[in-house]
Amino acid sequence: MKTLRLSMMVVLLVGTAWTSAADLDINIESGGKSVVVVPPGFDVRYQLIGELTDSLNEGLAMVSMDLTFDGGDLEPADEPQMPPMTHFRPHRGLSNPAGFGGTVIGGGLMQIGGLQNTMNNHAAHPSFPIGPVVDGVAEPGSPVVLAEGALTAPLEPGEYVLSIQNLHANVIREGEDGVGFWMTEPAGAGVVADLAIVVDVDAVAVSGSVPQTGAIDARQPWYHSGDDPDTWEYFGWNEVELAIVGEASSLTVDDFEVAHTGVTDPPEVVGVTVAPAEDSVIVQLSGRIEPLEWTTITHSLSGTNVRLGFLPGDVDGSRQSNVNDVLALIDHINGEKQRPIYQTDMDRNGVTDSNDVLRLLELLNGDDPFPVFLGAELSE
Repeated sequence: MKTLRLSMMVVLLVGTAWTSAADLDINIESGGKSVVVVPPGFDVRYQLIGELTDSLNEGLAMVSMDLTFDGGDLEPADEPQMPPMTHFRPHRGLSNPAGFGGTVIGGGLMQIGGLQNTMNNHAAHPSFPIGPVVDGVAEPGSPVVLAEGALTAPLEPGEYVLSIQNLHANVIREGEDGVGFWMTEPAGAGVVADLAIVVDVDAVAVSGSVPQTGAIDARQPWYHSGDDPDTWEYFGWNEVELAIVGEASSLTVDDFEVAHTGVTDPPEVVGVTVAPAEDSVIVQLSGRIEPLEWTTITHSLSGTNVRLGFLPGDVDGSRQSNVNDVLALIDHINGEKQRPIYQTDMDRNGVTDSNDVLRLLELLNGDDPFPVFLGAELSE
């Protein structure tokens, strides 16, 4: 199987004599930043964000690249956990034998990435790839996180660079419908922007949070007890505790920025208070985070951040509210799988019980005063 996998990768990397259909631009970022300032020895998360330069194709079919860091050795990047990049890793897709995250050679990473099942293989042949092909990946205007991982910043202060070499990509040819197989053609290597990591002994960074990053508030977003508009109550997180590496007392509101996936302006940071333990701060927002959106609070210099979601009804944290959440809530109440209270206390009275099952059904069905949350999703 390893021989098959490598030979397929070589064929797709070599490509054909066709002219490149598009270029693939890639930015290496950490917390949305191309330059970050962090304390010595800090673990830095990074993302490789790709976007094609034109739409005269049906999106990425394959991507492969090497990654090097002049500040030390790298570990393999993460295996993708969410579409579309899960279609580029076994078993839906195909990668080199060491996996989608690349092979460690001489401290660098070789052949990060993989390819989709454009040959339409199925289980009657080699056991994988066997996944469906996803089109439109990284099309213009819709950049995608191709890969992400973490590295450890050096102990010695200075500026270091994480960079990409040997970028190769294929795209699905325009007009392909997947009958028989998907014809692909090579894409050119476009603009590649490195990530600069500045190590400073006086730097400050966020190392954790309460609620933890990625948490999704599943509880009711509002409620009222009558027809009087003044009786309405609106709910949602409006403050977060951030664990800090470095001097927490040095932080002010100007050190943070807030973004969200909504079309309205996000709330602003209006207060930063050092917690009693002095190794964390409480960040207060000007408003509550919005339902059906992700909200991200970022420490500007380090790029470290916390991202919080608000999706009423999403008990199981799947980023979608559906009937599976009713089963997840019942399992929690029966003690079969415990979940944090922000995923189970639907009516926000501080206790999770059978009343919360009724409130969850009201949220999903859109009983007054709620819209229908059944099928609602949190998109990236």
